[in-house]
Amino acid sequence: MSGAVLAAPVPVFDAATHTSRLSNGLDVPHVTAVLSAVGVSTNFEDLAQLSPRLEERIREACARGAAVHADCHAYDDDDLAWETVDERVRPYVEAWAAFRRAKGLVPVARERYVYHPMYQYAGIVDGVFGLRRAKRRLRVLVDIKTGDPEDAAAHLQTAAYAEAFLVGHPGESIDERWAVRLVPARRVPYRIVNYTAPARTTARLDFATFLACLTTYNAQPGRRKAA
Repeated sequence: MSGAVLAAPVPVFDAATHTSRLSNGLDVPHVTAVLSAVGVSTNFEDLAQLSPRLEERIREACARGAAVHADCHAYDDDDLAWETVDERVRPYVEAWAAFRRAKGLVPVARERYVYHPMYQYAGIVDGVFGLRRAKRRLRVLVDIKTGDPEDAAAHLQTAAYAEAFLVGHPGESIDERWAVRLVPARRVPYRIVNYTAPARTTARLDFATFLACLTTYNAQPGRRKAA
């Protein structure tokens, strides 16, 4: 036998359904789906069933969030046409621009699809940014939020993204993980939650906790299909 190492298969991502599948037909769960299915993050699909009015509010919030992410991505790529930004979305994009200016973050990777071949999960990283602090150059993984990061269990979400990103980019590093909530109504229109802050002593447990969620998710396929 030769010493050649076969590359691990990469899932095919369907952007329309936000799902991933290997060439052998096996589904690869996304981080957000795992956290929602096991009850760690808020399941907005279940909440939408409670009333038509709540369903409409959730639908509008999801559409706004998607538009905010797209326009913030365009801003970071320096090709945003501000005159095309919806009036309902513009305050959030302006908040993101204010955040970028204040913190001096430089985009390294944006909207990057990641896959962890060992644990077989996937996701979309909002961004990895360069940051200079006290003569050090850091890499910060950022997840953009228009709602409460706790609803998304963002501490686990960012940990899963960081590990998958590093598998696909072995020469890179992730020094910090942030959720950035855009809150246009506030004087400072953003709130940063640093999940790797020194005071947060449980940061090193985040990925292990996510893997426990993934194990639970993989053990319940029958229950999920029946739900």
